[in-house]
Amino acid sequence: MTTNNCHSQISLNDFSDYGFCFACGPKNSSGLKLFFKHKDKGVETSFEFDSRFQGFPNYMHGGIISTILDETMNRAALIQNYWVLTAKMEVKFKKPIIITEKITSYGEIKRKIGKLLLIESSIKLQDNSIAAIASGHFAIIPENKLKDMTKDYPRLANQWMHYPD
Repeated sequence: MTTNNCHSQISLNDFSDYGFCFACGPKNSSGLKLFFKHKDKGVETSFEFDSRFQGFPNYMHGGIISTILDETMNRAALIQNYWVLTAKMEVKFKKPIIITEKITSYGEIKRKIGKLLLIESSIKLQDNSIAAIASGHFAIIPENKLKDMTKDYPRLANQWMHYPD
């Protein structure tokens, strides 16, 4: 897959004047603070849970697991310089995750279908077994819409959430 006709790569992490995303925002005191890096053809993040994120006693809440999978797929789109919104997402839970378990999530674009990207992600446990998988269709945000969405945060709009030249 070719990139979005861009010369430079969009950063995978938010260091802007916003930073309040629940999944990745470094300024969100209640958030997950996920930090992403490139791996193979996609992106990867690691996370260690604590009791704030449990559903059933001592087990991770499925909504938090889904959030990590969703954010991982969203970040995979940045490798091709696309900003996206989740249009449709399917999650399959393979194993319960104990709250003390360290997990790794990986996501990768599979293909572009018109104005959508098909992206997949997974969560692995420390023993490399798969705990959850997801696939989703992500709508590509047009540049003019992205500018409107970020207009209240100049550094977010100009230094991170823009399409590179």
